[in-house]
Amino acid sequence: LASHGPHATMAAKPQLAGSKAVWPELWGVSYDQTQQLLLRLRNDPSWKKTNSVYVLVTDFIVPWTQGTGVSYALLINQESQLEVSVMVSHAWAENAEDFLETLLRSSRKDDVFFICALSIYQAEDRFGPSIAEQIGQSPLESPFRRVLERISSRGKAAG
Repeated sequence: LASHGPHATMAAKPQLAGSKAVWPELWGVSYDQTQQLLLRLRNDPSWKKTNSVYVLVTDFIVPWTQGTGVSYALLINQESQLEVSVMVSHAWAENAEDFLETLLRSSRKDDVFFICALSIYQAEDRFGPSIAEQIGQSPLESPFRRVLERISSRGKAAG
């Protein structure tokens, strides 16, 4: 807990890659990995072209990551995590293929994305931090703010 007493807040928690604490700035998915995900989905007989991002997460991402304690992003990058360079927003109800295709069309090959559907551990199975634990109770420590601050500081350092 960040403080004690009746107004105590839960501090945001990292995901663990093995025994190493990994914070949101390194919960990235590359352009190529995003493209590979789209191909994997299209080749899966149970995938429907009309699936939403919500269905992508509940029917595919959660079963693939369940029991690992890490998000899809960390599962595919356990040995070498990727630092996020682009924060991506999405709607849970939007078409998943349209979302992924649009993201790929509007980005560069060297971009590394933070996409909460893929970057936050979604399984809620006690093998990893819950969604609430990863987000924390203070907006100042949320993964979204941490990632945006890192992107901003990298931009300022680059000039």
